[in-house]
Amino acid sequence: MKYLKEEQRIIVGKKVKIKICETPKDGRFLAKALPLKTIIISKNLKNYLGKRSYWHVLLHERAHLESINLVRFLPYFMMVLLFFLNFQELVSSILDFKWPIVFLIKIVVLILIEPFFIWGSEILADRFAVKNSKKSDYEATLIRVYDDPRYLGNRSWFYRNIYHPPKKIRFWFIKRF
Repeated sequence: MKYLKEEQRIIVGKKVKIKICETPKDGRFLAKALPLKTIIISKNLKNYLGKRSYWHVLLHERAHLESINLVRFLPYFMMVLLFFLNFQELVSSILDFKWPIVFLIKIVVLILIEPFFIWGSEILADRFAVKNSKKSDYEATLIRVYDDPRYLGNRSWFYRNIYHPPKKIRFWFIKRF
């Protein structure tokens, strides 16, 4: 990924590195938080947003840099822990399954519960952004970004529905913040 510009900003008391990258080849928007206090924003997203909306995206991504991001790793941690606790042997002996089948069951369970952890991370990031801005302005930014096909339109069903909660669900929570 080629970076066009890099800047440092203090966002709600935390020094953050912001990298503007080239627009992905498929034209989609890109905004993501990386470890080590770095936020990546695609050039087309930054150009699409006004100053206020850009700030809201930065607030949202800044929240992902916090410890709430650990929520995403909880299901994986649980899976590893279950392996170390010989979960497959216990279930195999109770249900008379072979351990590969138990492993497959654990993977399916992980796929089914993972959205709740990912959605939780997204909703907590929304909460952080709303807490540090005007709620109606953040909602307007979210509508603007969700309604543009470059945000989720050309991505897989899994990405649109698992990695990002549907707009109605996010707004249901935002109304309650």
